[in-house]
Amino acid sequence: MVDRDQQDNRYNPNRENITASQRDLDDLHRKFDEHYAERMDRIEKKLNQLTDAVVSIARAEEKIAVLIEDTREIKETLNTNINRIHQLEIDNERNKSSLKNLGMFFWTAISAITTVVVAIVISSYGI
Repeated sequence: MVDRDQQDNRYNPNRENITASQRDLDDLHRKFDEHYAERMDRIEKKLNQLTDAVVSIARAEEKIAVLIEDTREIKETLNTNINRIHQLEIDNERNKSSLKNLGMFFWTAISAITTVVVAIVISSYGI
């Protein structure tokens, strides 16, 4: 059976010759930390951008909800006003009819009074 070191050496034959000093390890660790810090900064920036986007979406959603509610209220008011206008049209037609009847009564009354006055004048002068 082949142990792990021999297996690693097969894929990297120079592995036996690799030696690292503490300084090399510290440099490698520092580079890793820098790379990790840079990566975390990029991730943090993207998270901040996502947070800003989510906040913007939430604000837009609130505005849309308010607009929907306003639209509903406007439609209700519009329907109420349409119903009022319809009722006013009905009342107007009724008033026209009443006014027409009143006009006919007025002229009938004027004609009757005129007839009576003329009859009195004729009877008093004996014409």
